[in-house]
Amino acid sequence: MKILRGIAISLTVLIFLAGCATSSAMKQNPADNFSFKHRDFDLRYAWKTAQTEKGVSIDGLIKNVRYNNIDNIEIRISLLDKAHKVIAEGVAFPVPQKIQLGDYRNFGILLKHAKLSDADQIRFLVNYSASEGQSAFTWTSNFTVKAATGAAIGVGPGTENEW
Repeated sequence: MKILRGIAISLTVLIFLAGCATSSAMKQNPADNFSFKHRDFDLRYAWKTAQTEKGVSIDGLIKNVRYNNIDNIEIRISLLDKAHKVIAEGVAFPVPQKIQLGDYRNFGILLKHAKLSDADQIRFLVNYSASEGQSAFTWTSNFTVKAATGAAIGVGPGTENEW
């Protein structure tokens, strides 16, 4: 009887340990659900676009990979035509504003009355305040991608899809 009880307890412990290992190993990357990704020195971006009857919807994530904290974040997204003229523009302020190192926030923008075409580009302009230790500063980051593919314009092939 004691042997059977010992085996039962051992099996129970092994099952619980295997369950813990599996749940941490299966932790999903939050950017996996997004079509496009971009990597900058201090921030990572992931987003998807959708044409709706109200315009172009852009939903995404922004991740802090450099500073202890960033806040006062403003994400301005512009849809540009092939002549680089602004077709539509929108602004998002991710909430909560403070993003600690390694954390991310969702954002969403509707570019009203806009329609995507193959030659269009999307420009991201991001302003934020960063703090590291006792120093703090404001910064502007920007990049432009092909709307249809998410490929960065003016950047050679590389690892911009890492998140």
